[in-house]
Amino acid sequence: FPVTILKGMGIGRGQAQSTIQREGGFGSHHDTSIHNFWLEWLTEGGMLLAIGYIIYFCTICWSLWRLYRSRDDPDALAYLFALLIILIGALSLSSALYFLSIYILYGWAISHIFEKRRDFYSSI
Repeated sequence: FPVTILKGMGIGRGQAQSTIQREGGFGSHHDTSIHNFWLEWLTEGGMLLAIGYIIYFCTICWSLWRLYRSRDDPDALAYLFALLIILIGALSLSSALYFLSIYILYGWAISHIFEKRRDFYSSI
């Protein structure tokens, strides 16, 4: 489905593979999987969801970077590097939405940010 037909809204969660299969697949092997997490978000969720996810991801990374720079927190740097590895690794990872480790990492990173903010505000 071209973006102009869908008005940038996406085809819905889990629909990319069946739509590609119905259209005959990619290339000479007729592959039916996108094998790119970011393209999967864009195709299935549309522009609004993809931009929202990018903002969410960048906000977490920026918060971890600020936390590392302001308090020299090695845990924040470790979470930041892990998220950046996911950013690169998701280019070849298909269906990362079903990969529980990503959500565990997001949870740890966000809880670390909130814990350090709570400690900062309780010390004031």
